[in-house]
Amino acid sequence: MDVTCEQLKQELSQVQTSFEDFSLSINTISFTEGLDKLIDKQLILTSSVEELENLLETYTVELKRELAQKLGLDHIEKFFRGIAKVKKDNEECFINTKGEQIGTEKYDYTSYFEEEIAYVVKNNKYFFINAKGEKVDSQLYDGIWEFHEGMARVKRGEGWFYVDKKGKEITSKRYDATYDFSGGFGSVKKDGKMFHINAKGEEVYPSREYDFVDGFRDGFASVTKER
Repeated sequence: MDVTCEQLKQELSQVQTSFEDFSLSINTISFTEGLDKLIDKQLILTSSVEELENLLETYTVELKRELAQKLGLDHIEKFFRGIAKVKKDNEECFINTKGEQIGTEKYDYTSYFEEEIAYVVKNNKYFFINAKGEKVDSQLYDGIWEFHEGMARVKRGEGWFYVDKKGKEITSKRYDATYDFSGGFGSVKKDGKMFHINAKGEEVYPSREYDFVDGFRDGFASVTKER
């Protein structure tokens, strides 16, 4: 039999806020791959919520359409780990596959979840929330980006810096610009020069001599230095 929208909602609702690996099994599933190929499977195992959602993308479209109509939404994004961004009356929030709102707050803007945390904007202030809609900490920022390798770059006043998932600053120093952590290091810019810092906020090399540094990949980073 075909997977129905109701079956999809039932399966996804069981993992709506879970970030653990899981298995999905439906006795007999028939789904179309392209227009001319029909695959019958007795058991489908997926190692993550993302795989489930990608596998059943055709049906998530149906689910999104149904929820948008039911809830009177202006816009609904693709489900990611059982959670979708939605917009109604110029306010944004998150819902699960049952159409239930995650948390109680509505925001001016919501990001996608990265490493189990999303950032949101309300009254021109930025802060982090978890997949239950709870504030990660009490900190408010003037600028913010998603988490990468457990670190997020944030701005307060004119200075950029990094915080971990508990909202703890990894260094008291402030930079003119910061870039996502990659390969265990963050790229930062200060007074026209760029360099790398580690997860403790320590500068990797003693002198600030490069005009550009890229993120580390496989233990190496490209740099540029004007002669």
